[in-house]
Amino acid sequence: MIKHIGTSAIMDLLLRMLTCIEPQQLRHDVLNWLNEEKVIQRLVDMVQPSQDEDRHSNASQSLCEIIRLSRDQMFQVQGCSEPDPLLATLEKYAFCSSIGTLPFVFYTAKLVCFVGVFVVLEL
Repeated sequence: MIKHIGTSAIMDLLLRMLTCIEPQQLRHDVLNWLNEEKVIQRLVDMVQPSQDEDRHSNASQSLCEIIRLSRDQMFQVQGCSEPDPLLATLEKYAFCSSIGTLPFVFYTAKLVCFVGVFVVLEL
């Protein structure tokens, strides 16, 4: 699914999977499945100079929306003892350092630099 993130419908589908699942346990199971499938890492991999602009844009927008939606859900569900696995993956030190280095490793690609900084600011 992530390899087609350049298509806006795929990005919308991913975000729907995060927002439209009602029973809390089912939502948590879907989040765990997405995390096990390394969706976050795959989205970050789409932010490479070798990828096209649509993939850059949709991958970075998806990452930012995952952050926003996960934090909103965390505040809405006060009694939830389990953290959001996707947000936890995004906030891991090693992962954040790999996002943080994107703008410097690929300094020749202006869009990649912008996307890397934008995602770090969301975190």
